[in-house]
Amino acid sequence: MPRTTVAVDDTIAKRISALARRFNLVLSSFSSEALSVAGDLLEMGLMPRDLKKLTTVMKIASFIDPIVLPMELFESLVRKASMCGDQCIKELDSEMEGWGKRVASIIKGYYEDNIESLIDAVSKASKVFALREISVEKYSQNSMEIKLVGVGKSELTTRLTYTFVKGLFEGLGYRVSLESLGVGIIKISVEKSS
Repeated sequence: MPRTTVAVDDTIAKRISALARRFNLVLSSFSSEALSVAGDLLEMGLMPRDLKKLTTVMKIASFIDPIVLPMELFESLVRKASMCGDQCIKELDSEMEGWGKRVASIIKGYYEDNIESLIDAVSKASKVFALREISVEKYSQNSMEIKLVGVGKSELTTRLTYTFVKGLFEGLGYRVSLESLGVGIIKISVEKSS
């Protein structure tokens, strides 16, 4: 195995040494594994510092017991549920809004007044999930436009996703205005409520 010297901040060196001792790891093996993980992240288009953001998203997700479903299966389930008519669609809509607000209440503990950091973390996590792109255009300190791409493969699932996102932002204290909605694409404006 080739040997190399890596210069790190004293605080980081002490922390890594303490962690290696705590978990009974040889420092060189620990360092090699950490560099390997950093390489994997870079290959995915993420910076190693983004791992902290992904970890926070995982902590938030752990409170709601999510499961990962293939998009096609999600589409099929929603399509079948909608076959019972308008009442079922209204119930799905209400359920999605309620879940958006529930997730918002969990998020507040991590991103109370830092919505941009939350959006950045979700953007990093989207490299792993179905969401293809999140873009943000900030209008002012309290308002911005958010565009989500890859949020459904049908009009119904895109609309249900919008309802979830609307509930989430409302739960975080924002007014939400729908700018446009197309299959798989949502564009909203959000403004912090006074």
